[in-house]
Amino acid sequence: DANPGAPGDAAGAGHSGRSRPMSTPYDEQHLDPVPAEGTSPQKPTKQFLTKVRIANFKRIEHAELELGPVTYIVGGNNSGKSSVLQAIHTATTIAQLSQNRNKYVLPTSVLRYTLATSFETIGHRQILGNRNEGFHAEVTFFNSEDEMNEDHIHTMKFYRGSNYNSIRINTLPNSSGALTQQISNSERLFSIYTPGLSGIPLYEEYMSYASVFQRAAGGEANYVFRNILRLIDEEGKLEDLENAVSKLVGDDIQFEVEANETHDFHITVKAYIGSEGYYPIPVELWGTGLLQITQLYSYVILFQPSVFLADEPDAHLHPSRQRLLASAFDDIAENYGCQVIAATHSEHLISSRPENTKLIWMREGTSVLHEDPDLTELLLHLGCLDSINPYEDQTIILTEDEKTEYLETAIMSLDDKGRNITIIPSYGVGNLIVGRMFARLKESFPSKMQIIIHRDRDFLTDAEIEAWKKQKYNEDVDKFEYFITRYSDIEGYYCSLDHLTQALGDSEQLRSIYSNFLAGFETKARAQFIEKRKAANSSGFYPSGGNSGFT
Repeated sequence: DANPGAPGDAAGAGHSGRSRPMSTPYDEQHLDPVPAEGTSPQKPTKQFLTKVRIANFKRIEHAELELGPVTYIVGGNNSGKSSVLQAIHTATTIAQLSQNRNKYVLPTSVLRYTLATSFETIGHRQILGNRNEGFHAEVTFFNSEDEMNEDHIHTMKFYRGSNYNSIRINTLPNSSGALTQQISNSERLFSIYTPGLSGIPLYEEYMSYASVFQRAAGGEANYVFRNILRLIDEEGKLEDLENAVSKLVGDDIQFEVEANETHDFHITVKAYIGSEGYYPIPVELWGTGLLQITQLYSYVILFQPSVFLADEPDAHLHPSRQRLLASAFDDIAENYGCQVIAATHSEHLISSRPENTKLIWMREGTSVLHEDPDLTELLLHLGCLDSINPYEDQTIILTEDEKTEYLETAIMSLDDKGRNITIIPSYGVGNLIVGRMFARLKESFPSKMQIIIHRDRDFLTDAEIEAWKKQKYNEDVDKFEYFITRYSDIEGYYCSLDHLTQALGDSEQLRSIYSNFLAGFETKARAQFIEKRKAANSSGFYPSGGNSGFT
């Protein structure tokens, strides 16, 4: 019974080596199925979902998402990313419970997973109704392009039950469809939902398989992580987990699980990490990267879900570990037959995605399908996914300035026509090359988009500005409008005598102070002018060898 993954004779000390001590087909408290002793849940043939359609669920009024083996959902805060994952998991867990009990009206107290104390509040901006023609939430799954075949579609409609704290479910088509049977199979988790990985407790008591199953179904797998590793060990699959984790992290990882329900109150889990020597590290002291990768694989190996729903799994991970996470998702989809749908803010996760990864952009509860994922990656990098609306006419100002307060103040002084403007800082003139990407964005959007490039003049002549446009944008030069400051930079407008006299009132005292300031600043200003002109003369604006005439 020694743990094969830990070195030394004492590696498996304390491990019970026994199968799950369960003799009844159901746990009395949770009414969840429990495999017969010494067996694991049957793994049916799984087929990836091709699409999911969601209506009237939390942030989402209506969204349709095309899915791949691995799908990343990006978007700003409150865009509906998490609502997608929660809708899928709500639908699949309720489908299984309804099938298990053979009932279409369920008390909310028995739900494996729920988002609110009052289930009817999950509706989009209104309470769920309790009649067929009333307001309801709806989730539809597809696993084929043939949407007319009832074997490849499963729809669940959610209503408020007539009784207090109950829900009613309508399912289409009937329960004989192949996809319906796959989703409703209550002997395994069709989907597992992790609202952020990591975050394990310091201690865990010994729990039955049914209790662990229930916590995992409720989105709390991290709170029973040690029990999950114990169950994997009891099923003889710990070495599979070690091999998967070791291969991915590039180090020899061996786990040690100590748990015996006859004398162990808490479960102990340690890891031997090859590069750190053979000193066992308790699970609560593992690095975040190792912990998250182990969590991913352990949930997949034990529960064999069809869909893994990960909500911002990249949080608190170093960029290098975020790329490792992308590799884990790809491996899980390819080698474990488990589809991965992850909501993320991470440009590192997106940039390291495999070629066949689907990328979906959520905005205001609606999915935006974009044929060029590089543009979505660009918007994510610039932090403006929630600022751009492909269905609304708008003006985009790409500015070289990192701090945009002066530009924003000027825009706020415009009339109402000037208010539908989004400012996107590009952090330097050199980075204004992103304008080319926005030119492509403009061409592919159904709405009208006006793009304005803002840069400071920096003592350039009009001819040099024209040469700069052609040098930077070439074939895209006519797709933009340009705001080149009249003065050296935008701050110059706020320092002009015209602005100061309008803001403070014209007076001899103001003009005297202004003249004295300019006289005191002249030496520094000339030095800055010379440096800027040196840079301009060496910039290549005049490839024939000429220059502006400045000396």
